[in-house]
Amino acid sequence: MGLMPDIYTFNTLIDGYGKAELLDQSVSVFQEMKNAGCVPNVITYNALINCFCKFERMPQAFGFVCEMNDKGFKPNAGLKMNVITYTCLLDGLCEAGKMKDAEVLFKEALQNGITPNLGTYTALVHDSLFLDILRLRSLDQRVEQRKNEGSIIIQIYRLENNRESDNLQRLKHPDGSCDKD
Repeated sequence: MGLMPDIYTFNTLIDGYGKAELLDQSVSVFQEMKNAGCVPNVITYNALINCFCKFERMPQAFGFVCEMNDKGFKPNAGLKMNVITYTCLLDGLCEAGKMKDAEVLFKEALQNGITPNLGTYTALVHDSLFLDILRLRSLDQRVEQRKNEGSIIIQIYRLENNRESDNLQRLKHPDGSCDKD
C-alpha cells in the first residue's frame, strides 16, 4: 500500500530538481503530477517559471505562463499570477539583458494590481546595475585598448623625435655650435 504524493510533494520535487538545474526532471514530475490528477497551483507554476528563468530559458518560462493563463490562472481570476511570478520573470528578463521587455512586463504587473515587493525591486535594480557594470567594464576595456594603441603611437612619435634629435646632435660641434655648411 503506497502513499500517493500530494501537491506539496510534487511542488517540492519540481522546485528541487529545478534548482539543481535538472529542468527535464522538473517537467517530468510536473507531467506526472497532472497525470496523477493533482491540479497544479500558482506555487507549482512559480517553481517552474523561476527555475527556467534562472537558467536563461525564457521561452519555456513564458510557455508556463501561457499554460497558466490557459488553465484559468488569469491575473483577475481566483488563482492568479502573483508578485512572485512577475518577479521571477522580471529577474529572468533583466539577467538576459532584455530591459525593455522587463519594463513592459513591470508596467503590466502594476496594471494588474500587483504590488512590487523588495524582491521585485532588487531584481530590477541589481540586474540593471549588473548590466551597467558590464557595459562600463566593456567601455573601460575599449578605453584601455585605445590607450594602449595611443601609447604605441606616442612611442613611435618619440622614436622619430629621438632620431631627429640624434641627427641634430651629429650636426653640432663638440662646443655646441652648429655646422654652417
